[in-house]
Amino acid sequence: MSGLNELLEHPNVTYLRNPEVGDVLIDALANLYEIQPKNPVQYLAHWLLNHSAGLDREAKRKNKSSVREELSTKHQAELEQKTEVNDKAKQEKEAEDKVESDFITKVAECKDTEDILTEFVNYIHEHSKATGVYIGHLERVKKQVMEDEEDDLA
Repeated sequence: MSGLNELLEHPNVTYLRNPEVGDVLIDALANLYEIQPKNPVQYLAHWLLNHSAGLDREAKRKNKSSVREELSTKHQAELEQKTEVNDKAKQEKEAEDKVESDFITKVAECKDTEDILTEFVNYIHEHSKATGVYIGHLERVKKQVMEDEEDDLA
């Protein structure tokens, strides 16, 4: 048994046990036995070349598939990010519209504009992007109307 163990541990046997070598050779020899061509060495050489080309095609297909999957995943992530940005922008726009609507309603319902003057200034400041807002109160000088003869003619 010791001789058999030494034989199984030999580097050549270990190399042939490698699935990339041993399994391919087993398949090739099984195919060779089934076909039994006139020129077995040439047939075996062609079979190994075709098998190698098939492995290369399979590797390229897997590579393309993984690249395609990677690009698809990246594209999906970009779409999700754009959707999140659009949703956030939409929410911000809705919030701004609500503030504007509430302010307009408040102005419409207000009986004295001096009650909301500070809010009015803040609203103008925020929506005009101005560095400052000033609202003055213009008092018009009321002229006393004199009753004279010319007024009666008018």
